[in-house]
Amino acid sequence: MTIPYKEQYYVEQKRNSKFEWLSFAIPFIILIFHGIIIHWIPYYLRNKRDNNGLTNKGYFKFLKFSKFLGSSIAIPTPWRKNIKNIYIQPSLHLGYWIYFLLLVIFSFAQTADITYIPRHYVIGKRLGKLATGQTTSLFLFLVKNDFLSSITAVQPERLIRFHIWVGRTCWLLATMHLYLCASYWLDMGITIMIYIPPQYFGMISYASCSLLTWASFRFIRKLSFEFFLIQHRVLSALMMLFLIFHNSSSRLGAIISVHLLVLDKIVSMVLGMIQKAKSPSMMISKVEVFDEETVMVTIPMHITKERECEAWWSYIIPQFGTWKAGQYIMLNINSISLGQWHPFTICSLPSSGKIKLLIRKKKGFTRKLLKKAIVPEDGSSKHSPKTTKIQNLKLSVEAKIIPSVTPIYNNIKGLLKLGKSSANKHFEFEENSITFQASIQGPYGANFQKLITFDSVLFMCAGSGGSVAFPICCDLLREIQRRDSIGDFGYRPLNPVVNLLWSVKKEANIIWYKHIIDELIPFLRNGKLSLTIHITSANNEINIPKDCDSLIDNSSKEYGNNTSQISDITYPKVVIEKTKEATEFLKFIKETGLVDIQYSRIDIKSNIASSTNSVIKKSTSSSQKCLAVVGCGPAEMTNIMKQECQKNIRIKDSPDIYCFFESF
Repeated sequence: MTIPYKEQYYVEQKRNSKFEWLSFAIPFIILIFHGIIIHWIPYYLRNKRDNNGLTNKGYFKFLKFSKFLGSSIAIPTPWRKNIKNIYIQPSLHLGYWIYFLLLVIFSFAQTADITYIPRHYVIGKRLGKLATGQTTSLFLFLVKNDFLSSITAVQPERLIRFHIWVGRTCWLLATMHLYLCASYWLDMGITIMIYIPPQYFGMISYASCSLLTWASFRFIRKLSFEFFLIQHRVLSALMMLFLIFHNSSSRLGAIISVHLLVLDKIVSMVLGMIQKAKSPSMMISKVEVFDEETVMVTIPMHITKERECEAWWSYIIPQFGTWKAGQYIMLNINSISLGQWHPFTICSLPSSGKIKLLIRKKKGFTRKLLKKAIVPEDGSSKHSPKTTKIQNLKLSVEAKIIPSVTPIYNNIKGLLKLGKSSANKHFEFEENSITFQASIQGPYGANFQKLITFDSVLFMCAGSGGSVAFPICCDLLREIQRRDSIGDFGYRPLNPVVNLLWSVKKEANIIWYKHIIDELIPFLRNGKLSLTIHITSANNEINIPKDCDSLIDNSSKEYGNNTSQISDITYPKVVIEKTKEATEFLKFIKETGLVDIQYSRIDIKSNIASSTNSVIKKSTSSSQKCLAVVGCGPAEMTNIMKQECQKNIRIKDSPDIYCFFESF
């Protein structure tokens, strides 16, 4: 049916808007469907299992087949020294190219009967609408409060990968839009249409998009992450602002996406401010130096409730006053790096009342933190002047302002529960402890299946990857103990097998997680847990340093301090004490025989195969057993773990194997 000439413009606008929203909605519907099939249905079925195993064998056979289709493959890279293989997931790349083909179809669909302008100009305007539709996905993939990750079962690092792919697709569509539309006006000889303000705004938006796209490569992020972060935020704001100015009919999608991201940021900021107000120390955090590369940051927290991990809503709604084992927070210390937020996994449980963060020295923020922890700015190990001012300000407010505004204060006090106990007003750290004023946002992440429903759980981690594995393992064993004590044996195995393998470079590194290994000792004694620590360094003896001055980084001179004056009160003394503590702790666990100490690397292949075979032997014809493999470490390690899990899925009568991995 021919469209009347006078109506073609309005029909074109309507169709462009339709395909703009379809280009956004279809991928998200597919992702939500993926979350239902891969995460939520298995989550429900595992929670309805019996003591012998999973009762819905048919669905888990289908799940095994879908995991096979989503397998990764390793491609050897002999030209690289440090990286032996790169891993790609063909199904993921195929899905993207199908999506790209869908965008190509949308670019030409229902354009043939629009004849009031040349067709290449019709297609050019359609491409602009499709590019605008990608901006909504761009911003939603950056939402931090786990809503999208929970409902789609896609981990945050994978969502960031989608963000990059969609961003480059958006740039390609915008480039084609600019070329086709500009060539139309130039061919017509109407150059004035290139120089009107809306076109200038569109070109500014396109230039911002181009810089965002080509300044986001990994080598640029490695050169200067701070520069990347600042330019990314500024250019994103410019791109969206001038996009709205360029074409006001496209503002709905842009405004929705930007406001959702801003709302997410506001929720994180408000929760962070409340947590700071309720913190016993007002987020003044203690920093312990373990060695020349590692520090532990301890943030006292006011725990308001025990998190109900079994509730489905706990995976979607942001939590406050507690956290789940395996989650991470965004940490900011303005005295180290102004306005920068960095993610660190919480390596403690809520019952401790403290957030502990193990931080390894890399570049930028972590290097600066270690330097200032070694040599405080005032040349001592006491609270910094900034921290003291904050404490004095708080005391001054309580002593002077509060009495004059008692009614208002009481209302705020009732809302935030400030001053509930004396600990909230005066939290004391150990004498000579090093402290910084911190801020946090979160917690985020750890959207995995309930491990208590698995017959066997295998944890494998390397180095600081223990920040993920140790708390999750301890939380699992506590939950099993709690349910056993009240006689709750429903919907879970009666005697699950739990193994934890941890690989570290030096013997002295075992002190990192002493606070949580101590909590695991009762489970080691009663046989509920098997813990193996692998020491990988050739020189595995713990040596207590004799020359204190040799331990101080020469870079400490940057702070104007004399190393001979601070050698007895700061870094070397702490290292010697920590090394002695590590020696005593290692001696204790060796004497008790509770922990298996091996001087070798973790044999990932044999451990996963052994766990799989032991579960197969316990399987019956009426039910199916299930195995969970949880790992955290460098990307090379987690990729090998994925490969081995995929191989064991293909074994005849293999159990349901669930994998949850996180890389550094």
